[in-house]
Amino acid sequence: MKTLPRIRRAGRANSLLLSTALLAESDLSAMLNRVLEACAQLLHAEMGSVQLYEEGDQCLKLVAQQGFDQAFVDHFRIVRSDSNCPCGAALARGERVVVEDLSRQAEFAESAEFLARYGVAAIQSTPIYSQGGKLLGMLSTHFARPHRPSEREMRILDLYVQQAERVIERRQAEGALRTSEERLSLALEASHSGVWDLDLVSAESTVSESFRALHGFSSAETVTYRKWLMCLNKQDRRRLIHYNEELFRAGTEFSFEYRFPHPISGERWLAATGRVVRDAEGRPTRLIGVNSDMTERKHFESARAQLAAIVESSDDAIVSMDLAGFITSWNRGAERLYGYQAAEMIGRPVSALIPDERREENQGILERIMKGESIDSYETRRRRKDGGDIDVALTISPIKNDQGTIIGASK
Repeated sequence: MKTLPRIRRAGRANSLLLSTALLAESDLSAMLNRVLEACAQLLHAEMGSVQLYEEGDQCLKLVAQQGFDQAFVDHFRIVRSDSNCPCGAALARGERVVVEDLSRQAEFAESAEFLARYGVAAIQSTPIYSQGGKLLGMLSTHFARPHRPSEREMRILDLYVQQAERVIERRQAEGALRTSEERLSLALEASHSGVWDLDLVSAESTVSESFRALHGFSSAETVTYRKWLMCLNKQDRRRLIHYNEELFRAGTEFSFEYRFPHPISGERWLAATGRVVRDAEGRPTRLIGVNSDMTERKHFESARAQLAAIVESSDDAIVSMDLAGFITSWNRGAERLYGYQAAEMIGRPVSALIPDERREENQGILERIMKGESIDSYETRRRRKDGGDIDVALTISPIKNDQGTIIGASK
């Protein structure tokens, strides 16, 4: 029988002390070894192992062990539900398996012969499940003599397994977040958007080169949150401070628009979007986001608003309709000319304004508009709300969307 280092017994650790000890570790393997050592001390086991479940391959992969050598690691590197060993049986059954005496358990004769080289006489294997019932891994302890842990020891063991569950889930979540951040960063760099990451605990910030370009910061310049904040328009700075108070209280996603004085191109409108990262107690620890330039969009919106104001205040009757002939806008000039309020006409067919003897001309107008034609000073007659007919001269133009598709007409 091989003589190998055994896990030292330093008394029974409690779950709180274990949780505190885990805070000092940053490496997943080191954390799981801490949990494994505590479990071995509790159960008076000489050896142990922790495996993580690979959902894609539907197998257990060894990530931590104590008391074994490389030959053991190689032999049990991957365990499946049909593997001839207690942890394989626990994987297949979805519950804890306790083998009090391997030499008397014919079911595991193959693995018992191999484990006998390490002086293993008994084993318990406990699945590690997330709070949502997802299998995360397996924790096993190995005994040098035939042994069955007491019910009390098993209850305490379950508390330690919960610590392993928290460690694994936290690391998996952090790994998924890192991968997501890396992909997002690559995509945003390619689209010339600015990526940033603010540590709310240390106040340290990391910004991409495209973020610097958006704001006019040089590559050598140190960019801190306070420096960025103090550059904001005073009104936007006050809005942001209030916005952050609400965000940190209960928010997750954020979106904020602000003005920034670019040293070369002048004042720019930028939009910041992203998410708040919180710790296990729900405290905000990081802000991760992306900034994009929306100056052109703001200018377009401003121009459109000015145009809408001009249309609304015009003395001329200006009416728009969709391709089905239903009215979609109606200005004050139209109210004065036809006697109808906007609320009365929006959504109604434009044919309500056309005398019966001229109904056919409207179809011809729509056909020309759908071909992209404009109609200038078309003289005709229209009917007012009071029933009287009036002479009008129509100038009709197609209305196109951002893709250039004709969606209606204005006259």
